[in-house]
This record gives sequence, structure tokens and C-alpha cells, in this order.
Amino acid sequence: MKKILIFAAAVLCLAVSCKSEPAQPVKKDIGIQLYSVRKILNTAEKPYAENYKAVFKALADMGYTCVEPANYGNGKFYGRTPEEFRADVEEAGMRVISSHTNRQLTPEEYASKDFSAALDWWKEAVVAHKATGMEYIVIPSFKIPDNLVDLKFYCDYLNAVGKICKDAGLKLGY
Repeated sequence: MKKILIFAAAVLCLAVSCKSEPAQPVKKDIGIQLYSVRKILNTAEKPYAENYKAVFKALADMGYTCVEPANYGNGKFYGRTPEEFRADVEEAGMRVISSHTNRQLTPEEYASKDFSAALDWWKEAVVAHKATGMEYIVIPSFKIPDNLVDLKFYCDYLNAVGKICKDAGLKLGY
């Protein structure tokens, strides 16, 4: 019995001496796809240009650390140049990690089996995406080809887009 009491006292002393301050919560890297808040970002009362900085601030205050835009067009994100967009996101305390974007092939491109115009679009898009500081471009969807010949053509197209991304230091996903 004496040995058990000595052991219990030793464990209790060890537990008290090892007590430390509560651990600080670990900051998690959590991103949000801006498509999921598109109706908040662009309302009739406050279009993108007037509203999105406040939305970015609110998202950062909620704990989000990075964003994935889904509104690339004509060299801009939400009507802002890539550099402006990046600065706006970083001002809110977040970073741009990836983007949902795509350039669908046209029926004429399928018929001619020539996607060079689409690749020219991608070359410009990759430069814009790179300027935001992102690491990934994600193709969210595409029209499923009707036959194996068109599917092979589309696979060749995606491989060419992937090479453009890789050469620029970006990763392409689907």
C-alpha cells in the first residue's frame, strides 16, 4: 500500500510540474472559392467594383486565408487587373491560390481540328493568372465530346494547355 501511495504522489507531482499554458490554436490555411459567394460579391445594389473589398475583408475575418476566383475574362478578375486583384486580396490578409477558368473549344475548332486560337487565349490567361501569385489553374468543367475522335482532340488540347501552364510554373487541374 505504501508503494502505491508513493507512486500516486509521484504521478501527481509530475502532472502538476508538467502543467503548461494552454496551446495556442493552430492557424489553418483555409481557402474559399469565390464562386460560392458570387451573389454577395455582385449585387444590383453593389456591383463587384464597389463590393468585393468588403467581402474579402469579411472572409478574412471569418478565418479564410486564400481565395480561388471564378470570374476571369478579358485579362481581368472581377473587372480588376491581375495586379490590382492580387493587391486587393492581400490587403484583406489573404492570398490567391488558384482560379477556376476555361476556354471551351468551339464547334469550328472541333471541325477543323485546330485549337491554336484557344492556345493563344490560354497563353494570355496564364500570364494574367501568374501575375496574381496563384499556383493552380483549375478547369471546372468542359463539354464532353460526342465521339472518340473529338475526345482525343480534347485530350490533346488539355495536354497543350497543361504544357503552357507548366512552362509558366503553374499547375493545371480538372
